[in-house]
Amino acid sequence: MKKLLLATAFIATSALSGLAADAITNLTTGTGYSALNKAWTEAQDGDVLQINSDITFNSTLNPDTRNLTIKGADGVKISIAPNSKGTIPVVINVNSTGSASIENITFAFPDESSTTNFSQQTNGTLNLTNVTIDGFKTTAANGGVRVYNSPVATTLDNLSFVNCEFPESAPYNVLTAVKESTMTLKGACDYTVCLNNQASFIIDGGISDGSKVTISFTNHTNGLPAVKGTTDLSKFTLANTSKMLAPQGEDISTLNYAKILVVNDTETGKESVGVDALGGSSGAASKLTGTSGQIIINENIDLSNGITSLAGKTVTIAGANPAVTVNIAAQYAIANAGAADTHITLKNLIVNGVLDSYTSYPVQATVAGASVDIENVTFQNITRNENYLIRANAGGVWSLDNVTFSNCSVATGNPLVNTNNDGCSISGIIKGMSLRIQDGSTVDAEGLSAESDPIALTLGGTVYHDSPVITNCEDESLFTLTNKGWSLMADNGGIKALEDKVVTGIEEVAAEAEGAAEYFDLNGMRVNAENLTPGIYVKRQGGKASKIAIR
Repeated sequence: MKKLLLATAFIATSALSGLAADAITNLTTGTGYSALNKAWTEAQDGDVLQINSDITFNSTLNPDTRNLTIKGADGVKISIAPNSKGTIPVVINVNSTGSASIENITFAFPDESSTTNFSQQTNGTLNLTNVTIDGFKTTAANGGVRVYNSPVATTLDNLSFVNCEFPESAPYNVLTAVKESTMTLKGACDYTVCLNNQASFIIDGGISDGSKVTISFTNHTNGLPAVKGTTDLSKFTLANTSKMLAPQGEDISTLNYAKILVVNDTETGKESVGVDALGGSSGAASKLTGTSGQIIINENIDLSNGITSLAGKTVTIAGANPAVTVNIAAQYAIANAGAADTHITLKNLIVNGVLDSYTSYPVQATVAGASVDIENVTFQNITRNENYLIRANAGGVWSLDNVTFSNCSVATGNPLVNTNNDGCSISGIIKGMSLRIQDGSTVDAEGLSAESDPIALTLGGTVYHDSPVITNCEDESLFTLTNKGWSLMADNGGIKALEDKVVTGIEEVAAEAEGAAEYFDLNGMRVNAENLTPGIYVKRQGGKASKIAIR
């Protein structure tokens, strides 16, 4: 029995060694092959072929009525060579009821041009998963992956085109001309898809973070779906300048190009409309019919009329890309959250001043229950002869994430940003910012990047020794304090304010208790007691502070 077991083990080991030596193995039958053409021709319905090592191929994979799969071992490459006629063949051709599934393979092409596609599909099913098409050059006007007539299904999951060339008249990688969606995109999708004859594709399982599909249209009617299964525009760009992508219902369709796209949230999904003005009675804000939505700005635009109708709404005002500029061409705020339950997000924009000075706050939240969130925004060339560009007041709050101030200024001695209450926050990379925190409030700095410029911090109103001013950040180097006689110290997960004067003896304590009074204006600036003019001041004496009125 022992000898029989050893003999069996030897035979099994020899068989495995033989399989490993074959370039191709039919995993269903265990048969080994040296050429893909033979392995493919002999494969039966349901068979799986494994490519064990790099091979060369100069023919076409057509499954006919069979359902066949080719899997590559890690890093396997199939080099495509000219066929017997001296031309680069169509590598995959699905023209019957069968299916071809190709997984984990790189197809490498020679440095010569083809007159056809990498794959053609007029019927059946084609699945390309973790496939790289490298060096494919074609003069064909139908892309690399061409889908038309009556296919059953097409799935492109992590498909990549590397060093490929397509004709200038048709510079897309994938073409589908099927009116009813049969193509599904997944994973990494950094390529161009042409939708012909009212075609569309489906997003199932999501597109990888950072990936973007470029969509090109021919003969596509407005209002018809281009992408099904998502309303997230961030994963797509559009090659056609005469159209724009627009969420409608639960899909993305097309509209004629407009400077601004307004997207309303409704009970049945999204509803989009195009306009050419940001403010005014017929501008973008006036088209927000519900309580929430987006205003997407497609190109540089002037704000020459007020943005109204945002009270009680949750609205995002965003650039289609971070280079989009809004020129503040009149005395209007770009984000004014002045009513309860008003939440405005500014995102991916350059806010540019074109006047000599402004009387309005460009951004403010001025009541409890109102907020303004600012993300990836640059404020530039804005001058005010009054205080602040951005303020939170009377319970309103702001948040700043990746915000830059360039060539901006306000009245002498005032910072660019102000808050009178808790709840405001800063994060990401902040450049060129000065900040006033009033009356013992705190600002949350969790996530503030070490790449930020030091924030010039002023403590205004009533300031108490040993009180917190910054929470969730202990990096004192990210702030410089402008208040004389005060300093900052990291403590208990945040940063607190310390009065620099230290009392060391009983006599000094008594002197402090009965010492001369000090006076400050409501901005925290020390004022000479002999020069007090009518108004409200903070009086500090003996370690106690109180407000007084001078009449």
